[in-house]
Amino acid sequence: MVTCSLIASILNPPALTENFLSCLARRREREEFELVLVNDGDTNVETHRAIESYSSILRPRNVVNGASLGYGRANNEGAGAATGDVLVFLNTDVFPVEGAISALVQAVSNDPTVGIAQGLLVYPQSGRVQSCGHIFGPYFNRHALVGRSVALPVVRQAADRQALTSAFYAVRRDDFQRLGGFDCAYLNSHEGMEFALRIHLEGQRCRYHPDSQAYHVQGGSRRHVPLNEDQQLAMFWSRWHDQIRCDLDDMLAIQVTDEQRRRRYLGINVSTNLLWNRTLETLGITVDMVAEPVLRGHPLVLHDTLVSDIQRARRPLLFLTDHFSHVAGNRVWLSDRPESSDLILDCHGNAITMAEILGTSP
Repeated sequence: MVTCSLIASILNPPALTENFLSCLARRREREEFELVLVNDGDTNVETHRAIESYSSILRPRNVVNGASLGYGRANNEGAGAATGDVLVFLNTDVFPVEGAISALVQAVSNDPTVGIAQGLLVYPQSGRVQSCGHIFGPYFNRHALVGRSVALPVVRQAADRQALTSAFYAVRRDDFQRLGGFDCAYLNSHEGMEFALRIHLEGQRCRYHPDSQAYHVQGGSRRHVPLNEDQQLAMFWSRWHDQIRCDLDDMLAIQVTDEQRRRRYLGINVSTNLLWNRTLETLGITVDMVAEPVLRGHPLVLHDTLVSDIQRARRPLLFLTDHFSHVAGNRVWLSDRPESSDLILDCHGNAITMAEILGTSP
């Protein structure tokens, strides 16, 4: 029988810790797992009380650091204390639904070609997608399909990725130890994603597994820890740039229809991505650019950004964005369009129609 160790490092507000442990206590009623808690220098007395109050139910293996050592090192310590065949890394702001932990363990243990499995992460605030794994564009990576309905076929479809998020993923303990665990040159950023990429580059599969679902507050754990990702981002891309495939186009291609490819769009580029032309060529989408505002990568008010001739245009519009929400807030502007075939493409791999934005489709 395959055994499972659940690993969580703690350095966050006490209320989050208590809610996290309460969720695991409920999961423990139907699922078997060893819990390893790494207190990464959290000195709040309420945190210690929360851990103590659930100790009889969860019976955790406790690792206590005198000071914060960072996400990667803390979780490596947890892995070193674990005895399970499969390690499930779980951030303290992630709340698995019933059966989600077992589903990830099975995804790894039942298929030797799968090196890591990640579940579908959902924002509890909105019930929409937070992560379907990582996708890569030209010198950037994003969580895939952020903000979409969890009912969409593209979200419900299991798929291989180049990398996954360790907020909620499972890996065989032997593989984790063999590859040296998380790289502690990073600090609270990129460790889990890079480890998954290393598994992928070794030839094992990184599997997005939507049948395993969890709610992710995102940023709740270590929220009060100062974090600047600039140096780590540069380190990651300097190491791996020539081994990463740009799969943003692949994600968009499975959503763009033949009918959409036959249209000739008027383009509005509000994205920080400088290489959309390459993506549009790959997708076979024809665009005549009519607006490229100076302010990019932020939510826009279209009434003070685009002239009225663009709003009244009877050709379909194509918005290129970092995330579709940067345009989607303009409901009146979009509702007054005489053309209903407008489309948004974004850096999270979303190809989203105005019908979906305006609530007339799933």
